[in-house]
Amino acid sequence: MLSPLLASDGPMGRGAIDNYVISPDLHMWVGIAVLTALAVTTIWVARLALTRRPVERGAVVLVVVTELVLMAQALLGIKLLDQGSGFNQLYIHYLGGLIPLGLFMLAGWTGWRRLGRSALPLALLVGAGSASAAMAFAIGRAFVNQA
Repeated sequence: MLSPLLASDGPMGRGAIDNYVISPDLHMWVGIAVLTALAVTTIWVARLALTRRPVERGAVVLVVVTELVLMAQALLGIKLLDQGSGFNQLYIHYLGGLIPLGLFMLAGWTGWRRLGRSALPLALLVGAGSASAAMAFAIGRAFVNQA
């Protein structure tokens, strides 16, 4: 059953996933979704921290949703690199994509453990992850506009 999925001949390689081509525009639109999720999550968690309110389930759910969007964006970026797109942006894709994802994974884990406790540590992680992702998006757009 899995053998046709794992090994199909095509113009781009032997694996079925190699034969799917995605548009760089999809990566850009998911990037905009990432920035939106980052903004909403950062504002929500910062509000909790600034008003000295404890971490609540809504904040943690927002962090997890942002993680999922970041994961989709990272996978799309890796697939585009596999297709040969943006190879001169290799480091910004890997570092810029995986650093915010790692920070948000840590924030998600921290958030569940901090339910009912101070939101400041969670706000610091979310802020660092958001700043890192925004920087990666800006650098990536600058490369695209240069080419």
